[in-house]
Amino acid sequence: ARVLSVGEKTIALLVNGQRAEYTWERVRGTWERLVANHELSVRELGGQHDAAGLVALLAFAQAESVVASERHGVLRLAHPTGTPVHQPTAPRD
Repeated sequence: ARVLSVGEKTIALLVNGQRAEYTWERVRGTWERLVANHELSVRELGGQHDAAGLVALLAFAQAESVVASERHGVLRLAHPTGTPVHQPTAPRD
């Protein structure tokens, strides 16, 4: 993904040749979902280019806090604490 624009309320990325625009509220909510579940997959976000872009954005922005599995399109917390809200569904490497 490549950043196209950043604004006070939104960020736009170019993902596989397609534009994907997100509100900062959506980005924050997706990060909170990852923290609650300990993992986040492109598939659970819908599997389209916008989902891939959102996962890529979080992987870049939180590189110290997550481990990415490009093979499975999954981000996992590097050091999760507590019990996840939902059971992990993505395959393990």
